[in-house]
Amino acid sequence: MEQIAIVHMSDVHFGPSVVNNNLSWINKTGWAGHDLLLCTGLNNALSDMRAFFELSTDEELHALVSGDLTSEGSPSEFPVAHTFLRAFWRLRRDIPMKSTGVDLSDDRLGIVPGNHDHWNGQHLGPVPIPQSYNKSIFPKHFRPTPWKKVWKDMKGQIELEIYGLDSNSGLAGNINIRAMGSFSNYEVQQLEAWLNESDQQPANPGVHRVRAIVTHHSPSYTGAGPLGLMLDANSRQKLYDIALKYGIACVLTGHVHDSAYVKIDIGQGKFLWEFRSATTLQGTPKPGVQGFLGHRIWLKSDQPWWSMCRYSWGSHAFFRKEKAFCVEFQT
Repeated sequence: MEQIAIVHMSDVHFGPSVVNNNLSWINKTGWAGHDLLLCTGLNNALSDMRAFFELSTDEELHALVSGDLTSEGSPSEFPVAHTFLRAFWRLRRDIPMKSTGVDLSDDRLGIVPGNHDHWNGQHLGPVPIPQSYNKSIFPKHFRPTPWKKVWKDMKGQIELEIYGLDSNSGLAGNINIRAMGSFSNYEVQQLEAWLNESDQQPANPGVHRVRAIVTHHSPSYTGAGPLGLMLDANSRQKLYDIALKYGIACVLTGHVHDSAYVKIDIGQGKFLWEFRSATTLQGTPKPGVQGFLGHRIWLKSDQPWWSMCRYSWGSHAFFRKEKAFCVEFQT
């Protein structure tokens, strides 16, 4: 089957050590780091996802992380995150070796920053200071945003354009206590420039082009009281306008730590799907709290389709929440 398979994680919140034995009071806050049980459970879930998608041994799995790679944006946390995503953690010396990690090459991995990644590990006493924007994380820890990746199926019949945006890039001021989001004018303008350029170069005959955006803040989320968490209205509208003009199939997000899929009316009879991943690896593990999404872009009757399934943490492992794909649509 011609397809592109993507695991979509978010808010993984890697801490400063592999085992990450944080103080218990930290684990009860939004600053908690990753949990080793969740990390080791991810590998089994990805094996289930490969089987569910009927991936051959030659077909590669791609991954997107829609922000909050780290817990506090500390220099000691990024190496832990990079190693997990691009290699394996060896957890014991004897056989059978116990290890975890997803071991992805850069060409199969796309990551955008979240609000936590901009904090730079700064504290006021024991409390992290939520810095709005920290340009020093580029390019050391993140590909400069916006970025563009093109992923193809093995036969080259599907061409998926993924655009990564930093939804913290347009924030004003030094502190982002309400965890709000905003796109900078530069990121929006560069995104449009790339989309225009792509439109001037039509796909080759027999090749189907599909487009998606990955960013941290959710355009459909309407807020959490004093802790806003929202993408500002101007950025939201710019996103919808671009999706309408250039045929963006979906936007992949995170930030609010819940799993959701929303069909957004963007006018003129067109819709934009938002797929929002739950926090994937932030501890402490709780049934129904942590999770991730699986995406399959494939051909049906020579037309591109997008299918999505959800995984959630149970009592001791990640499991697929629905037996079938919970969303399927023609792009």
